[in-house]
Amino acid sequence: AARPVWLQAAEEDTEVPYKLVQQSLERAHHWPGFTLRTLQGLGHDIGQHEATLLNDFLKAHAQDAYFEVDMNDAFDEWDDLELDIDVGPSIPGINA
Repeated sequence: AARPVWLQAAEEDTEVPYKLVQQSLERAHHWPGFTLRTLQGLGHDIGQHEATLLNDFLKAHAQDAYFEVDMNDAFDEWDDLELDIDVGPSIPGINA
């Protein structure tokens, strides 16, 4: 089965020109499982939309990696929230 490929592009992005994106899409648009979301009116400020795209992707294609937590039952205060993130081995000169 084809693996899903989801991309997001902002038409008014000045840091990643949409013309550059279009050149890449010419090759990718026919891939099985390809999905494109085009954003307008945001320029390069698409951070929150990236989170939404990732959330939707996980719900659609990796349900076992996605879960919801009832925040009221999980902890009483934001200060009680603890996250453990494994970033792998340190890279000399990068991770001090």
